[in-house]
Amino acid sequence: MSPTLPRALLPLVKSTRFWTDYFFLTDVESPSPHKPAFAKVEDDQTEEPTGNAEDPVLSYFELSFSAPDVYGVSIGHDDQGHWHPFVLRWEELELICRAEEANLRRWEHPGLPLLFLCRWAPICVGDDVERIVSMLVRAWQRVLGEDGTERDIRRLVERMDCRGRKFRWFKEGENWWIGAGDDAETASGVYTYRHREAVKPGGKWCGEGWNKLVEEAKRVVEGVGGKGELTDGDRALAAKFAPRTKYGLSVWLELRKKDRPLHQRAGRYFYLTLDAVLRHLDLGKAGSSGASSCTINGQHVWTSDHMSISIHGSLERGRAIIKQMLWWIRAPASTTLMTSNYKDLPFSMADAAEDATDETYLGITVPDIPPGCSWLVGHSLPDSLCTMLGSREVLQDTGHLSGPTADGWFTVATADGGELGLNLSRFDGEKLSGTGAVALRNLTPQTSTVLHALMNASGAVLTPVALAAKPLSENVAEMSWPPHRIVDDKTLHEILSGGAYQLWVKAERKEGDTEDSDDEDWEPRW
Repeated sequence: MSPTLPRALLPLVKSTRFWTDYFFLTDVESPSPHKPAFAKVEDDQTEEPTGNAEDPVLSYFELSFSAPDVYGVSIGHDDQGHWHPFVLRWEELELICRAEEANLRRWEHPGLPLLFLCRWAPICVGDDVERIVSMLVRAWQRVLGEDGTERDIRRLVERMDCRGRKFRWFKEGENWWIGAGDDAETASGVYTYRHREAVKPGGKWCGEGWNKLVEEAKRVVEGVGGKGELTDGDRALAAKFAPRTKYGLSVWLELRKKDRPLHQRAGRYFYLTLDAVLRHLDLGKAGSSGASSCTINGQHVWTSDHMSISIHGSLERGRAIIKQMLWWIRAPASTTLMTSNYKDLPFSMADAAEDATDETYLGITVPDIPPGCSWLVGHSLPDSLCTMLGSREVLQDTGHLSGPTADGWFTVATADGGELGLNLSRFDGEKLSGTGAVALRNLTPQTSTVLHALMNASGAVLTPVALAAKPLSENVAEMSWPPHRIVDDKTLHEILSGGAYQLWVKAERKEGDTEDSDDEDWEPRW
């Protein structure tokens, strides 16, 4: 059967949002507006459903294999629940895609077949990363065209990289299997149907049929001139988009420390801001990984929040931004930073020199009550925020606005030499929810005045420092949410120019507070 794409799918594959949904990089609505009525990618011996009428949210993908003596055997699936997606070697995938191009001349390589199938092909230790990355980048550029920014392509490429988890291919007789480790004897298992026991004689892996497919693909490719050498352009692309090292970190935020108690919602407030700042800077992401609670005087009380953090590239810069956000929220001095395996990293809240940054960062958001979620305060970025930023009411006579860049950053320059960076873009453009980022590049009285004017005009607040320019709306103010201090532009400038560390140092309990004081009403001394 020749490979075909239903007409409903053809316009979607040119959209970055379709692919971020496909790779589970964005949350998919139900039903997904990026889902075709039916989509299936097939060739003579492999086929992959990419969505159908029974899966309206693109939540389940399966890779099946057929051969003359085998039909429709599932060799991989991905569902965000109990996935087994690691099944293809990159050498095999390239051969299959090149053979497809040579046989049918329907799909140019690298192109759609590579992109649909690469979710099953982790980049492993020992792989030819330069070749893999150059193939992926050229495929994304060919398919997405102008819709794919460099940041989008980098994120899609880096999703495939599993070298940080020590994924590696090993050979057992004529068959390959995948594990995590330095050698076959000590390698641990990964989520795959192609594990060591499966490829042994009598195992469940369809080794004979699969090997025949790979050999046939190799024969076809060799008949048309082999796989070709990398060009200087390929190497330049590979260097530019080389996957960055990923660091998995964890923060345990105590909420009821005697010296620095935090609001019950402080953990969520913190990680929503940290996640937004890291993502706007293309440096990683953050989220909740759990919480602890107890009962005090018959009431359920949260005692700590646990956050998982992923840093891409510069661990030092990522760690500095994490500490900066912890300073803004006035976290306990005992707060530590750990690896994802809960090993403590060198990290002292009291050491300002250890984690200095060229810029100071904050979050900015308009608080609201999300639809269907009346018990929680949400963070939103309405389109009007960008409109207001460019208005004379906000910029007044001293501010000049430029941007946005391809990555969403605006720059505000003021007559007194000040400069602010603001990113008000939403990660899911179809939803209002989100937190923006503010970069205090050169803070001056006029830049503080512009920022205050934006907050006053829009109702936005600065997070996680919890500053507002005017009272919160009544429906938000009565919710369980960290209390916000209302400031004028001069006070805002004093606080921001003092910096996160100085704010953290000065934060104390109110005189007379005790360990059992009501955390909901506690505010720091300014």
